[in-house]
Amino acid sequence: MTQMYIFAYDVGTSSIKTVLFDAANSTIRYKTTAKLNLYIPKPGHAEQSPDELWKALVDATNKVIDEAGVNPEDVMGIVMDTQMAGVVPLSRDGTPLTNILTWLDTRSAGYPRELFKGFPKIAGYNVFKLIKFLQISGGVPGKAGKDPLSKYVWLMNEQPDIYRETWKFLDVKGYLTYKMTGKTVISTDEANLTWLTDTRTPTAVVWSESLIKSVGLDASKLPEIKQPTDIVGTLAKEAAEELGLSKDVKVVVGCGDMTATAVGSGAVEDYEIHIYVGTSDWIIAHIPRRKIDVYHYMGCLPSAIPGRYMLIAEQETGSATIDWFLQTIFGEVKEDLYKKIDELASSIDPKNNKVLFLPWLFGERSPIDDPYVRGGIVNISLENRLEHVAQAVIEGIAFNVKWAYTYYKRLLNKEVDHVNIVGGGALYNSLCMFLASLLNTKVIRVTSAREASAIGASIIGLVGLKSFDFSIAKKIVKPEKIFNPDPELTKVLEERFKYFTKLYKNLKGFYREYLEKQVIS
Repeated sequence: MTQMYIFAYDVGTSSIKTVLFDAANSTIRYKTTAKLNLYIPKPGHAEQSPDELWKALVDATNKVIDEAGVNPEDVMGIVMDTQMAGVVPLSRDGTPLTNILTWLDTRSAGYPRELFKGFPKIAGYNVFKLIKFLQISGGVPGKAGKDPLSKYVWLMNEQPDIYRETWKFLDVKGYLTYKMTGKTVISTDEANLTWLTDTRTPTAVVWSESLIKSVGLDASKLPEIKQPTDIVGTLAKEAAEELGLSKDVKVVVGCGDMTATAVGSGAVEDYEIHIYVGTSDWIIAHIPRRKIDVYHYMGCLPSAIPGRYMLIAEQETGSATIDWFLQTIFGEVKEDLYKKIDELASSIDPKNNKVLFLPWLFGERSPIDDPYVRGGIVNISLENRLEHVAQAVIEGIAFNVKWAYTYYKRLLNKEVDHVNIVGGGALYNSLCMFLASLLNTKVIRVTSAREASAIGASIIGLVGLKSFDFSIAKKIVKPEKIFNPDPELTKVLEERFKYFTKLYKNLKGFYREYLEKQVIS
């Protein structure tokens, strides 16, 4: 194979990771990470600047080309995976009409109102509308307002001028793709996440006229749906000049971060599970048929792998809780402090630590769809020190994953031999140890765990450019360390886990009342 590189961009909420993937050797040639700003102008709002995001991508590309010393002519393709459920209303002249309304944004809670009105109801939804959405799209927007459909309808009702001026509603990847090619597209997984598509055949996802009409939206404002491995086109002249690349570089559609990570985790066989712990966390397995648990907010999106769905349980805050802890205790977040927290969490016997940490710092999605729930440190006393709280924070993330995993495994209905773990949180030995014992299965940390999304995007790009098939994932992603369950630790953690879930049941009414009355911001 001649020299061929792919630029893969993993665009998250807190950072953009840029990987130059060497297709000839199936390795990462160079990588860099740049921080991104998240703006919270008022409670419930969580935005990012489209201009800042594009500039960060351009700067990262130029940096990689300069520092890796590669010939730009050897770059054959570009592929992206991005944070999902973001919304960018774009005008006809290509101007974003607002900041990006990110997946964390809850200003549209309760929309579309039609879904939650009328009798009879199931889990807070109008039963007839719920059945219709589930039959066609396989899912339904949550009440918390974090789904794209909720944001579309909120704009239509609360910002009618912006809605009227909107030419296309794009997601984060769609906006960056438009900047690169001038074309408006959306990948099948992101399209499905609007819950306005017919996904009964995963290889033929289309917009559902019936669902779109039921919420009063203008179908012309939605972009063309493409498979993640499709080619959008080549770089537009201006984009090529800014990026320092040839205008012949092909742009692959790409996908959301979940979809890319599901490939980059190496768990590409049917019913093989991976857990991601990054800013948020999730549990995903590829499966051949759609499944859903509306009570615990678990459902399916089309996979990047043809003919497969991803069964997903997503939680709002994973290692973001660790960043919060570091910022609160040390006043900063640095690489050496991550190691310090892991060391502190591993320095004491969990049997001797009765502190509990509730990790719901920005509401929760699965197994509870609750925008009001918040975090807390419980049962702390004068005898406790920093290491007790540090361990409780790590343990709290594991408890929350276990809570979702309990319902997830029941829905999956398959024996689980192991789970792969990826994301920045996978680098914490203490977290992997807690998860192995709580889930009572071996946890495998894989190579390049922190770059799993970018690795997955690279593989999707290679498949799109007809260089490989998805089996290459097993050759690229290998086990790095295996954590086995500790029966004694399992016994201790299982007992404490009961109180973790009991705390939510006892406090959920308090959270809602306290926040609704605006006692706190």
